[in-house]
Amino acid sequence: MERINHKVELDNYHFSGLEASQIGALLSVLNYYKVPTSASWIYGMTGMAFLLVHDHGFKKPNAGPPESQIFKLARNIGLDIEGVHTYAEQDQFRALQQDIWHQAYTAIDQGYPVFAKNLDIENQTSLVYGVDAEGYYTHSWHGGEGHENWDDVIPWDQLGLSYCPCRYCRNRSALNPIASGPRLISLHWAKIIPAIEPLDALREALQFVIALNQQGVMYWHHHTYVVGEQAYIGWMKALEHNKIEKYYFSLTLEAIADARRNAVHFFNELKDLGLGISSDLIDEAMEKYTQIAANYTHLVHKYPYEQPRELLDDMDRQACIEILRKLMQDEKQALGILVKLLEQIETMG
Repeated sequence: MERINHKVELDNYHFSGLEASQIGALLSVLNYYKVPTSASWIYGMTGMAFLLVHDHGFKKPNAGPPESQIFKLARNIGLDIEGVHTYAEQDQFRALQQDIWHQAYTAIDQGYPVFAKNLDIENQTSLVYGVDAEGYYTHSWHGGEGHENWDDVIPWDQLGLSYCPCRYCRNRSALNPIASGPRLISLHWAKIIPAIEPLDALREALQFVIALNQQGVMYWHHHTYVVGEQAYIGWMKALEHNKIEKYYFSLTLEAIADARRNAVHFFNELKDLGLGISSDLIDEAMEKYTQIAANYTHLVHKYPYEQPRELLDDMDRQACIEILRKLMQDEKQALGILVKLLEQIETMG
């Protein structure tokens, strides 16, 4: 394997700061390529604006479907994404770390923007703007003032281990050692390609969202994820049995609230395009997602990040369960509107 001798880095590649950081990475990439695209357009055309996907423990923000499915839909908005998203351990893990480090170097050297999950912050996607003989340089939630040493290099053998170089995270990591077992290796780079027609992109996004909701349960690399109504049922049961701390509850809420707000903006953009879709259906979708977004925003205000690692008291727990029960019904109705939209699009040829 060729030795890395000098640092390569990209200018004008900036972290967008969206709550769903994998969507933020796509927005950052499109901004880097100077393609005028809104966050809501990416949310909508990847289906993330409408999805609720929970991990088994209801603790992962941005759980989402596997990134490979989102990146497949990203082709429709003009991004060809290559890379690796898989679990590995021991010798295979270290071999992948080394191989991907060299691939990231090559991609940036050719001018392609790179991003990675679990590189510096667990369950978050960060931009990789530079690579050198030691490792990676990132833009992430912990960049900028207030995070001392945030811009230090992340050693290449820390990919997949959530090694943020800032002093705050280093101190916290010492108190929370990483568990053994398979770890996620996820690093990608993106090239620009022609986008497909918006109506075709919307059809594929809605097909994906509806099929995933009908499936209800998803298995990926020995992990179980619940989707849509099943996710709400499991979430409420976990609260009822006092299995969710305020910290994880707040962390999860922010990403979903942002997705639903962007769902409203997405339908506004669709309406402006005049694609021949029923304006009544679009208005109905906007009204329902506005209501859903408002309820999630209420929960976010009640439990803003960062909450303490303690359980909710009985009164708050019951109030949250009632709001989630209402949200589950509203989301069921919203999915019904998406089904009607897809049916209409499919009749349009």
